[in-house]
Amino acid sequence: MRDTSLILQNTFNLGLCETDYAKGVEIYKYAVRVSENREPLMYPQALEKLAQVYIQGEEYEKAGDCLDRAYKVSVASNYDVALQQIAFTKCELWQAQDSLDLALAGFKSIPADSCSLDGKLIRANSIYSILYQRGDYIQAIEYLDSVHQFSDSIKSIDGIGRIEKIENEYNQKYVAQQNRYRVLLISVIAVAVVVMTAFFFILKNMRLKRKQLDLMNQIAELNVKIEQIKCGDEEESESASNGNATATHEQIIPLLMEKFRLSKEIFLTSQEYATLKKLNLIRDLGADDKIEIKAVGDAIIGRFSDCCLNLRQSYPAMTNDDCLLCAIVYCGCGKEVQSSIMAASDEALRRRKSRIKQKLPENLFMFFFR
Repeated sequence: MRDTSLILQNTFNLGLCETDYAKGVEIYKYAVRVSENREPLMYPQALEKLAQVYIQGEEYEKAGDCLDRAYKVSVASNYDVALQQIAFTKCELWQAQDSLDLALAGFKSIPADSCSLDGKLIRANSIYSILYQRGDYIQAIEYLDSVHQFSDSIKSIDGIGRIEKIENEYNQKYVAQQNRYRVLLISVIAVAVVVMTAFFFILKNMRLKRKQLDLMNQIAELNVKIEQIKCGDEEESESASNGNATATHEQIIPLLMEKFRLSKEIFLTSQEYATLKKLNLIRDLGADDKIEIKAVGDAIIGRFSDCCLNLRQSYPAMTNDDCLLCAIVYCGCGKEVQSSIMAASDEALRRRKSRIKQKLPENLFMFFFR
């Protein structure tokens, strides 16, 4: 039904634009046929508009027939709006037929209060025109005032409508502009967040690199001191007594501890240490964790290899595995991770720990296994 109503409305608009009389008649005849069968509420309107075309073509009998049919349908369906428009067109028909008395009586019989503003203007203008034609100028002037009044009111309403349209367009543009500003602001904030995040990430990395470089410089200084002590020990090795060897070890132990400590600080800044903390929380390590465990073990070996070499040189009884166990325990590896890196059982690691205790001084042993 809604589609039919839209088609008929478009047909009415097309008829208004048509200047050829015959084509206009055909257009409204089509509207009459469609509305009669599919849209009864618009049937009286179609007949009334066809009557208007007939009036323009001076086919007054056909116009009257259309209006009579439209009137009967409207009365039967209580369609007051159509009845009023039919009454206007009927009066226009009488006016076109020069039946001015009938037309004047007809227009005056239409209650002004029941008309829209446009209807009031048409009514007043038609009555004015008839009175003027009849030479009744005094009454005509009275209706002329009404014509001007209704015309000004319509212009005022049109002006208000234009103002409302302008305001609506402005509001729409304002809302659209605000949305663009909002999107722009969000984009700027997002870019700023990304830039600041990248800046802080770079700054953090720079600080981390600076710290690692400082630690490595300290380790290099310790290496020099250890080498100096070892060189001094070799020069005196021929005449060295047991007491001198003990004194040498006492000098090297603090340096070894400090070197292990500095190496651990560097290890703590690595990604492998974060992985180690996660692995320590897992009670039963599976096959999927082997790759991460190997990466942690390789990182420890790479970081502490020089420390382990110094430890072996200072205490020849220590094996490579002994030194590696000292390093992984000192780094904070849990028992599961220790067993996996060393490829040994807990019992084997306990026995190795006992042997290490016999090979190292008490304070150095406690440094690793406290």
